[in-house]
Amino acid sequence: MRQLFALAVSLLLVTVSGALAQGSAKPPPSSPSSSDIVDKLTPPPPGGTPRSLTRGRVTIEAPPTIDMRIQFEIDSAKLDAVGIALVDKLGTALTDPKLAAYRFEIAGHSDATGDGEYNLRLSTQRANAVRDYLIAKHSIAPERLSAMGYGSSKPLNAGSPSDPLNRRVQITNLGR
Repeated sequence: MRQLFALAVSLLLVTVSGALAQGSAKPPPSSPSSSDIVDKLTPPPPGGTPRSLTRGRVTIEAPPTIDMRIQFEIDSAKLDAVGIALVDKLGTALTDPKLAAYRFEIAGHSDATGDGEYNLRLSTQRANAVRDYLIAKHSIAPERLSAMGYGSSKPLNAGSPSDPLNRRVQITNLGR
């Protein structure tokens, strides 16, 4: 009798687990803290270790940047609750004294699924939505933030253009 009861409980757990896995939303991606964002976007000190890419004898310094998996409502430029929480962390970071004097580009990116023109338009709208939210909710001066949509033209994973990792908002420190 105990074996039958244990089998029934096991089957129930497997069934419930499967149903939850099929019907549940994806867990939100891990998100950086405000201090992580500050660290990623703070330029190295003069004479410090540059973030660079060397090609032959020419060294090209890359500006500090961070890719963020800011979430929006499906097929929309409206931030969802997870997206708002992440943009709030970004807002806290951009008002940190280490970053307060810098300008930033907010770049929207998409994967290659769907129409290219549509993806470009949506990525631009999403970049603008993040910019507008930061201005309205975190009182960041508009002249410190520019927004640009790139659609699927700059994939993070070029080997797989439809990879969901390509859907992101990239923040780049443009300097003073």
